[in-house]
Amino acid sequence: KDGNRMWALSECGQVMTYDLRKMEPVHSFQDMAGCTSLGKTKESRPCSTNSGVNDQETMFSVGSTSGLINIYDETCMTKEYPDCTKTLKNLRAPVTFQKYNSTGELAIFGSELLPDQARLIHCHSQR
Repeated sequence: KDGNRMWALSECGQVMTYDLRKMEPVHSFQDMAGCTSLGKTKESRPCSTNSGVNDQETMFSVGSTSGLINIYDETCMTKEYPDCTKTLKNLRAPVTFQKYNSTGELAIFGSELLPDQARLIHCHSQR
């Protein structure tokens, strides 16, 4: 909103927010599509590939190597293990890009690794 918050994502799905004015962490939570979700061996677990946040900071999303995308609303800032508001499951390649439009109404997620691997979603209706 005001450019004073930075979002960071670890490879294993730990999402952290930092206050840039105070230079300190504000909150962190674990994305459940990250490395902890499938219970496979460490070598074969999906890992988080990238994240996105809309300009209003009301929607946050995390993509993974398995093609899963978890979308969170602003309530993720109050919980250590928040439930995502929507999971997109039909990408067949690792998520390589995420972009929200300037009003935060639409988002596109996809992979540049395979042709025709993109998903457009209306953020308010989650469709």
